[in-house]
Amino acid sequence: MLEDSSPSSLPVFDGRALLVVWFVFVVFMVSVPKFAVGTAIAFAAFPFFIIMACHLPALKILRRVLMLSPFILLVAAANPFIDTRPVCEIFGLPVNAGMISASVIILKGLVSVAAVLTLVELISFNSICESLLRIGVPEVFTTQLMLVYRYAFLLSDEAQCLNKARELRSFGRKGRELSVVSRIIGSLLLRSVSRSERVYKAMLARGFRGTFTYREARSFGISDALLVISSCIAFVIVRISI
Repeated sequence: MLEDSSPSSLPVFDGRALLVVWFVFVVFMVSVPKFAVGTAIAFAAFPFFIIMACHLPALKILRRVLMLSPFILLVAAANPFIDTRPVCEIFGLPVNAGMISASVIILKGLVSVAAVLTLVELISFNSICESLLRIGVPEVFTTQLMLVYRYAFLLSDEAQCLNKARELRSFGRKGRELSVVSRIIGSLLLRSVSRSERVYKAMLARGFRGTFTYREARSFGISDALLVISSCIAFVIVRISI
């Protein structure tokens, strides 16, 4: 049976309600028009409020957001050069339409990622997979998610061991050649396959039959419905009025 590894800061709400609220938020966030900077900033208050209200690790979430920020910046990098229509000046510096749309894209990406990370910190990945299963997501999909999440750490440990071995056997910048890196990646693949076979045999020996057994599910109550309805209304108001 899978238990929550980290207790939820919102124990009165069902995981399905939280999933629906976060999904609706991301949809509204992605639908923000490309020049609506104010609307994007207003939606950014949602994950910030949840982090503050539930006492979530803000620095941990921020570090993870910053890790993904280069990819988001890369998506918006070309906008200032594509749409060069002048819009205004800020402290004497010209601002074109592409800069504004790029800012909105960056905000949308960062806020959406922060919202997802906030949800994971809030109810744990086990509860997310359980809620997805109860919503109607195929069990094979949720099982794959659980396995990937649980055993990605094993792959990370293997990679760290190989990297430390490379550092101990090299000096300065030696050992970073393409030929060495390719051999390390190949070795990581072989060790990962071997490790996965041992892990799978251990799981079978402990009674694993292709599915996980979760804790007893709670019912979807009135408070959960009110959370979904009130959140959707708030998102609609922000989306329309700002």
